[in-house]
Amino acid sequence: MTDLTLGSNITIFTVRLWTAAGLGGSAIFSGQRDAEQLVERLNEHKRFVENHGDKLRHHEFLHVDLETGESFLFSHITLHTEVELKERILH
Repeated sequence: MTDLTLGSNITIFTVRLWTAAGLGGSAIFSGQRDAEQLVERLNEHKRFVENHGDKLRHHEFLHVDLETGESFLFSHITLHTEVELKERILH
């Protein structure tokens, strides 16, 4: 259990997927390794979309992560997609 006393700082890790078409998704983690693993899975699906985008059905652009349950929507209009991991400190 996290101690939320006054003056304590909590580090979180955010993973964000965004596309030039304004689609994407995000997830927040308390552990860096879990966040890094999600980045790996999203980059794998990104490569899949880039390699097969012209043949995919609409539902195949949606990535539902089995580990987190979060949904991430890749664009069928543009392939420009970024996956970013940021460390943030909550005060």
